[in-house]
Amino acid sequence: NIYLCHQSVFVSYLIPIFNVTILNLIAYIGSEQHFLVWIQMFCASDIN
Repeated sequence: NIYLCHQSVFVSYLIPIFNVTILNLIAYIGSEQHFLVWIQMFCASDIN
């Protein structure tokens, strides 16, 4: 289920928001396009 996969990844992406390393990662990812690519990397089996 792409929606469930997206939501679980999104939650795991936000939970450690106060971690400086994660904040740097978010800054590096930067755009929605990169975020969607990042989701696809972790959700390839659901997208296929």
